Amino acid sequence: MTDYSYILSEVYPDADWNMVGDDYEGLNWLSESPKPSKAELDQAYIDYKAANDYKAKRASEYPSIEEQLDLMYHLGVAGWKIHIASIKDKYRKPS
Repeated sequence: MTDYSYILSEVYPDADWNMVGDDYEGLNWLSESPKPSKAELDQAYIDYKAANDYKAKRASEYPSIEEQLDLMYHLGVAGWKIHIASIKDKYRKPS
């Protein structure tokens, strides 16, 4: 399900709008620019989530700060960088 408030905030940060409920039908478009269609917002949500999904996946695998400091102590900064790079390589940032 598309989170319309979220995607409007991310993709149309300068637009004026408000929502009544969570459905597209509750979107009151107050900007002078054309109101995006439901299909446009649904696709924008899918695209945005796909483009930023790597962040959540990386965050779930990064060790805690304490564990990272322990890695630095035992492996040095170079060893820590190798460990972090393996996670970044696993979940690459889309180009």
